[in-house]
Amino acid sequence: AMVNFTSLFACMKANNSESGKLLKKDEESADFMSSTKTVVVALIISISYLLGGMVIFYLCQMNEEGDEWSFLDSLYYCVVTVSTVGYGDLTPTTNLGKWFAIFYMLVGIGLVGLALGIVGGFLMARQEALLLAAVETAGKKKKKGMKLTSTQWRLIGSVIVLVVFIGLGSICFYFLDDMGDSDDGVTNAFFLTVQTITTVGYGSPTIQNDGTKAFAIPYILVSTLLVAAALGTFADVFIERQQEKMAERILKADFDLEAILAMDTDGDASIDMAEFMEYMLVRMNKVSKIDIEKVKSQFRELDVDGSGALDADDIRIMQERLTQENTVQASL
Repeated sequence: AMVNFTSLFACMKANNSESGKLLKKDEESADFMSSTKTVVVALIISISYLLGGMVIFYLCQMNEEGDEWSFLDSLYYCVVTVSTVGYGDLTPTTNLGKWFAIFYMLVGIGLVGLALGIVGGFLMARQEALLLAAVETAGKKKKKGMKLTSTQWRLIGSVIVLVVFIGLGSICFYFLDDMGDSDDGVTNAFFLTVQTITTVGYGSPTIQNDGTKAFAIPYILVSTLLVAAALGTFADVFIERQQEKMAERILKADFDLEAILAMDTDGDASIDMAEFMEYMLVRMNKVSKIDIEKVKSQFRELDVDGSGALDADDIRIMQERLTQENTVQASL
């Protein structure tokens, strides 16, 4: 029989030692991709791959008369390659260099892309946390006037990212690469900046000075990541708005007999709140039927006594099974 929440909590607390470890493991697994340790490992992998490529490309080109690469050239080429900017101003001229470049592109774009994606996810999560904190602080102060929503804060943050990186890149490219010597220097600076942060990489104008290459290395790695996230925010907000409008239409719509019958998933000629919520969430595209079935399947696995509710008996049986498993493992 089902017990109340107080009894269930008491039973769970009594078995906290082992079941708490399982919950902790699940939480650690879920937070693995956003943990600080994972971000550090991702950065180490990215830096190691770039530095390794730098050394090998330097060795491949060191004896090419007229086409020798410095360590700066080699690192610059690695960054331009794995970021998919691909200016085309530097390419290997030796067969060994070309074969290594093939391997470097195939492995590096995926490997470094994944690693930088983890870093980007970490930064975006922190940015979202800061935005939410700013919203809560503004709410607590209760100042008169217009209050910004979390969505508006996200859009403002994305605009700031675009303005900062376009402005920074244009200014640095203009002065470091001596673009002021030509009449179209300002245009070329903005043109080079935008094709860089969007990873289009037309290859014209080309970077001429070593100082500009030294600036471009960190600029490409950071700007392509954050600008992509900023542009993605605009698309996300648009999609969210469309979903909200669709949800409002569904909530305001009248229910016909066919819709009501569709809610009765267990066929008992009665619709409870769980069935109603399941139907509405699927209709509003908040979840899919597949997600619902997965959750139900997990519930059935946890409901070991088949009572239709997670109660003290289920906790006790799970604890007994866990104890037996630990005993078997200890005996091996």
